Amino acid sequence: MFPDNNRIRVYIDGFNVYFSMKESGWRKYYWLDVWRFSIKLLQKAKSQQFIQADGMIDAVRYFTSRIGDTGRQKAKAARQNAYLEALAENSNQYKTNLTISFGQYQFKPYECRHCGKISNHPIEKMTDVNLATDLLVDAFFDKFGTAIVVSGDSDLRSPIQKVKELFTDKRVIVAMPPGRWSKELADSSFKYLLVEEKQFRQCQLPNDIIRASDEFTISRPSVWM
Repeated sequence: MFPDNNRIRVYIDGFNVYFSMKESGWRKYYWLDVWRFSIKLLQKAKSQQFIQADGMIDAVRYFTSRIGDTGRQKAKAARQNAYLEALAENSNQYKTNLTISFGQYQFKPYECRHCGKISNHPIEKMTDVNLATDLLVDAFFDKFGTAIVVSGDSDLRSPIQKVKELFTDKRVIVAMPPGRWSKELADSSFKYLLVEEKQFRQCQLPNDIIRASDEFTISRPSVWM
């Protein structure tokens, strides 16, 4: 059942996780410590005997896009920037192998069904492509024995299936956030996990993080308390 080595890498679809929390009414969990969160998922995978007991996380890859900081998005962008800076600073202080990869937002014309007004609606692009690319490249260069992909985005079925076909010594476990179930991902993966509310609750960053370079305090936004 187990892969031949115990190197684990975790790939987190940041927007899929974010919308899972948003749709569940869990704004208070947005200040998520993704490294601790990954450890909780690893522990759950071990408890279900999907991963050997001595398996350890080598790296966590977090994929997201920066929100544009204009108009009505400005306050939301400021909160996101605080979170991303806190995440990076926390990683630096605890020497964890965390990287954050960015896609981009594009604006698509949207017509209001009621008044007919045309406005630009932001849509996130490239997060799933970046995750898929890193997953396949890391598999090619033998960076993991088991990958845990945190997403319910069925678009990731193809790269997961390719890892299974091309690298028979490797396993991909999918961890699907609440409300993001995908049968396609479940069928293409080695095993799957269901993320629970308690994993978000138990894995929050400190409310205040002191930036080492200048002792500036990065604080959790009050609307996320």
